[in-house]
Amino acid sequence: MTPKEIYSMDLGPKLHDRATRGETLSSQERESLEAWYQEQDDNEMQLLGIASTGSTDQLRADIDQLLAKIIETTTAIQTISSENADLRAEVSELRQQLLQKAPRVA
Repeated sequence: MTPKEIYSMDLGPKLHDRATRGETLSSQERESLEAWYQEQDDNEMQLLGIASTGSTDQLRADIDQLLAKIIETTTAIQTISSENADLRAEVSELRQQLLQKAPRVA
């Protein structure tokens, strides 16, 4: 590890702590903090096996695509549920008709 990396590893958490406590950071400190955040994000993505080369727009597009699939699946489930309710009602009606036509045993 280079001295710069060690310094960055030590400085990032301190700047983060200061920023979250409401302290004002200089523009250079803010830039260092943003760089540290990006480094943390890159490390996390690498750890999770996610390619960090994808843009935020691509991630949003992927999320939108998944949400569309969820909506499609939910709609299909609702349709099937409604059809099942209709079938249950029909079965119940047929049972009532059958009971009315069946000979009564004493």
